[in-house]
Amino acid sequence: MDPAGHGYALPDGSSIRQVVWPMDGANGIALTPDNSALLVVETFNRYLWRFPITAPGEIARDPQSFMPHGGHFVAGPGGLGSVDSFSLDSAGNAVIAAPLAGALYVISPEGAIETIPMPDMAPTNTCFGGADLGTLYVTLATTQRVLSMPWPRPGLPLNFQ
Repeated sequence: MDPAGHGYALPDGSSIRQVVWPMDGANGIALTPDNSALLVVETFNRYLWRFPITAPGEIARDPQSFMPHGGHFVAGPGGLGSVDSFSLDSAGNAVIAAPLAGALYVISPEGAIETIPMPDMAPTNTCFGGADLGTLYVTLATTQRVLSMPWPRPGLPLNFQ
């Protein structure tokens, strides 16, 4: 498989450049609640990485990182399967869809992992919605449904809507 990564693009499309590279199935991204770091999930390794933001489109690489992309390892649930899209709640918890595991992984900023079973083997995406962003929506690929559930903390609004 070819390596993947993430880039930084200006909203008007006048510039785009590679920022996080290489990764094994770079997927979902989010900014921490205080916008100080970029979070990235790596699909096939099942890892969540943190990259401190030093300026718009610029990240700091962790000199202790064991990966060429220089990310700071937050957590990874281990086992078989993959991780897919994710959303952040207002406390900075990453709510990550885990196809094949039939679950969501909720990873705290400190790296603690909670597993929430889903009624489908392939949850693929998560998103917060509702008037107060207190509802979590999860796409369920096997049964082709969208699940909604109340969440104990509001989600973060998207930066560009």
